Amino acid sequence: MKEQNDKKFEVALWRYGIISPLLHKDANDIPVGELLDQASWRQYVHPDGSHVSLSAETLNKNRNTYL
Repeated sequence: MKEQNDKKFEVALWRYGIISPLLHKDANDIPVGELLDQASWRQYVHPDGSHVSLSAETLNKNRNTYL
């Protein structure tokens, strides 16, 4: 059970790391839409080692979860 919780925490932390710049932006920074586009162009390494691309829509949904 502890190993399963550790994996869930690791994935949650990974997800937060991706959307964190979208949550903590300065009012004078790049507009959110542009940040979402830039983040969607990247590839991310999932904790399981796979490479993942995320759409701007998915990133925005996850961002809105924390707002």
